[in-house]
Amino acid sequence: TYTISLTNLASTAVESVAVTDVLPSGVTFSNAVPGQGSFNSTSGVWSVGSMAGSGTASLDLVVTVDAGTEGQQITNSAAITAAGRPDPITSNNTASVIMTVRPAADLALWKTDNVDPVPEGDNVLYTLSTTNSGPDDADSVVITDWLPTGMVFVAASASQGSCSHSNGIVTCDLGTVAVGGSAVVTVEVTMVEMGILVNSARVDSAATEWNPVDNIATETTVVYPDDCSCGEGDGVPLYPYTIRIDGEMSDWALV
Repeated sequence: TYTISLTNLASTAVESVAVTDVLPSGVTFSNAVPGQGSFNSTSGVWSVGSMAGSGTASLDLVVTVDAGTEGQQITNSAAITAAGRPDPITSNNTASVIMTVRPAADLALWKTDNVDPVPEGDNVLYTLSTTNSGPDDADSVVITDWLPTGMVFVAASASQGSCSHSNGIVTCDLGTVAVGGSAVVTVEVTMVEMGILVNSARVDSAATEWNPVDNIATETTVVYPDDCSCGEGDGVPLYPYTIRIDGEMSDWALV
């Protein structure tokens, strides 16, 4: 959205004010929202009309950036082209803005664990997969995995690029993921606390993200005591605990 802001610096009103903004190549007109007056999308003329002394007016021009313009710099200029009386100072009657077009991509992230539930003290391997649905390549792709309390880092590797670890944060710099391409990261940890551990990660890049909702992935892993002697049912540990129902006691239950 381009916003044109117009100010009458004089203390008296001026009539028949008009501003011209012919959109440059690389963008396509979508909509205009004038604060006053009207905008002609064919001629690019904003007919402002009368402006009070010290009055202001604005115009929002909504455009769509054309495909194939990534990496380009697009310059849009506007100028006051009509007024009801001569302007003694014309040096501030034009304005320009330069927009650098960034590539756009749709990265998505998935995360799975190789075992769940798992006894305390065992290792778990998390697999993080990202894909790029485009429309452009995604440069400088980074997957960040925040290990929660109860997980101790062991190792990390990536199908491209490299991974590092510091203070419970795993960072994998994957470089470029092409349109339709994918990359995979594996993170190995040791479970040192029992409970329900939630591991979250996010994928980012230098490209404009079309759908950031699926850039975050979370996996929950249940960790049980490694010395549990209460048996298992259907692969799920049985834990003893006490519940009270209508004043009666029950000594065992399935968690």
